[in-house]
Amino acid sequence: MLTKPILIGHRGFCGSYPENTLISFEKALEMGVSAIEFDVHLTKDGVPVISHDGKIGRCCDHTGVINDLTFDEIRTYDFGKWKGEQFAGTQIPTLQEVLDFILSRKPDIFIACEVKDPNPKCAEICYEELKKRNKLQSCSFISFIIAQLHHLHEIDPNTFLHGFRECDMANFIPGSYKIMKRIGIHISKVVKEEVKAFNDMGIEIDSWGIDDEATLDKALECGVVTLTSNKLDVTVPLMKQKGLM
Repeated sequence: MLTKPILIGHRGFCGSYPENTLISFEKALEMGVSAIEFDVHLTKDGVPVISHDGKIGRCCDHTGVINDLTFDEIRTYDFGKWKGEQFAGTQIPTLQEVLDFILSRKPDIFIACEVKDPNPKCAEICYEELKKRNKLQSCSFISFIIAQLHHLHEIDPNTFLHGFRECDMANFIPGSYKIMKRIGIHISKVVKEEVKAFNDMGIEIDSWGIDDEATLDKALECGVVTLTSNKLDVTVPLMKQKGLM
């Protein structure tokens, strides 16, 4: 069993705050997470913005596709009110704003940057922005898009790549596990034997959905290295009780 797992704030502290926004990241940092995870898409005019969904209706007062909207357009939309009136007026942040914001508060925090956009330029921008801030030794690049992981590997073979199981990725390229250092598996699908099999290949496991004591215990018992949580108000006290933070 692990003694000091890494706790990652999923889209910040998305259980209680508008996901992938500055206030969500701020509150995650206040909770004492070891890492922050966020998602990146490009606007029509090539600006990297932080959003899980390419289609913005779920977390926004407008509908549309980020790739079809200019930054000036999407910047006027409300990305907070859906979570509560107190968050009305919250804007979508850029990648640069998020990195500046997080690193100004906790320079040594681990950054988990998920490239959601299939455009290779998105991966390149993410890499360059983290390189500019000297964070390549304490960050990972995540993607369900196998081509993006290979593109990042071509840019820099030492890049920390976080992928997923072959069964969870479309157009999986044979041999891709060789370039991955971490693989994400939802806690509902985590099995100790599979975790060990990947560990034997030199790949550590991250699991998301660690939001209560049962999922936390399962992850620890199975040897999961990084715990990605939405409900930090639940997970953090549990981990402190168990002497893990």
